[in-house]
Amino acid sequence: MSDWIPLELRNFVRQRARGRCEYCQLHEDDAGLRHQPDHLVAVKYRGATVESNLAWYFAGKARKSSLAAFLSDSQD
Repeated sequence: MSDWIPLELRNFVRQRARGRCEYCQLHEDDAGLRHQPDHLVAVKYRGATVESNLAWYFAGKARKSSLAAFLSDSQD
């Protein structure tokens, strides 16, 4: 992840998810790699780095496409 997310915000997202990937529910204790925060709406689509736009994410899994890209594609 190239976008810097403050430690306090990272910790909040991790605690909210109880250590589980918010996409696949894999607990980070059962994963071979550390989980990390992921923007639901990507920064390149002007997604903010705030609690409501972050999910705890298993870094070993293919990242889901941005919510913004999905929404724009589904409206075509």
